[in-house]
Amino acid sequence: MNWYQKYASSNICFFVDLDETLIISVSKVSYLPTAPPEIAHDFRKSIQWRKSLTPEDLDREAKSNGFELIHFEYPDGDDYRYVKAHPMADRFLAELNKISNGQVYLCTSSHELYAKKIVEHFGFAKHLRGIFHRKDINERSVPATCENFILIDDLGPTTAGIARKMQFLGKHLEQEYYSDPDEHEKAVTELFGPHFTQVERFDGKDSDSLQNALNQIRKKI
Repeated sequence: MNWYQKYASSNICFFVDLDETLIISVSKVSYLPTAPPEIAHDFRKSIQWRKSLTPEDLDREAKSNGFELIHFEYPDGDDYRYVKAHPMADRFLAELNKISNGQVYLCTSSHELYAKKIVEHFGFAKHLRGIFHRKDINERSVPATCENFILIDDLGPTTAGIARKMQFLGKHLEQEYYSDPDEHEKAVTELFGPHFTQVERFDGKDSDSLQNALNQIRKKI
């Protein structure tokens, strides 16, 4: 019996962050490819080279680095972003799905339309039971979840972003702990520790971040 079969019947849910955990997303306007090696050391020449690039050049450069150009349609206008999925993202979600018997949710501070477009584009939906986005988290609409959950995110456990998500998931840190940094860190560790796994930030390069997260989760459960 392998490890996920052993825990497949356990009452556990996973809430997984999106940006810089499963994907990296860069605006089309701000995408700056790496200058050729022969001029990369010269800042002035590098800037001139980047300014000379056409939109077609940018598309080719981004795609050569594994990024895909995705079109987002918003009520107030369209947006285009270069997006790259972590090479292990699909397998990572599939493994979590096996462990939890299908109790895997996306939990992102991004907007709903953006999150759904990413999930649809990369085929993540088949591994997800639901998507919780910025509006859900800000309105503190606590989902009906199992008691044993793990939030997986690239942010650190003491950041405001994790505090908001944890409060959304039913783990609220009392205000008294925020005034003393040492007490704050201790309280966070005690309250969030069993329910949180931090992953290394995915920046678009080859990374073992999700495999390392799986290893941490195996130990945790």
